[in-house]
Amino acid sequence: MRRFFLVTLPLLAYLSFIYFLSSLEVKGSGIPIPNIDKVIHYFLYLPMVILFARHFRGSAIEWIRNHYLLSAIIISLIFAVTDEWHQYYVLTRNSDIFDWLADAAGILTGALIYKIFWKGRGRNVSA
Repeated sequence: MRRFFLVTLPLLAYLSFIYFLSSLEVKGSGIPIPNIDKVIHYFLYLPMVILFARHFRGSAIEWIRNHYLLSAIIISLIFAVTDEWHQYYVLTRNSDIFDWLADAAGILTGALIYKIFWKGRGRNVSA
């Protein structure tokens, strides 16, 4: 139960937050900076892979536990694709390969940050 509140719940809340943001109709960012949406995508997806890595480190499935960072990257990239697909159906949003590339850049940066700063630190939160 402790693991659920410390690891799983923050991940699920963050994924829900991103889908909620993707559901909002946007009429423009209001920020006169070219491609600011790509920067936003980058920074929204950077922490996601870290949350997935924390979750997968304690997986009951041995392969996922042994390859938790790769698993986190793959699932984050898939989530980013589904998010872009979801945005395609929101009235004032659009689906863009460059948004996904910005998501992917954030995911890979987050994975690198996790590998450098958190790998091997702390204890694994178990059930």
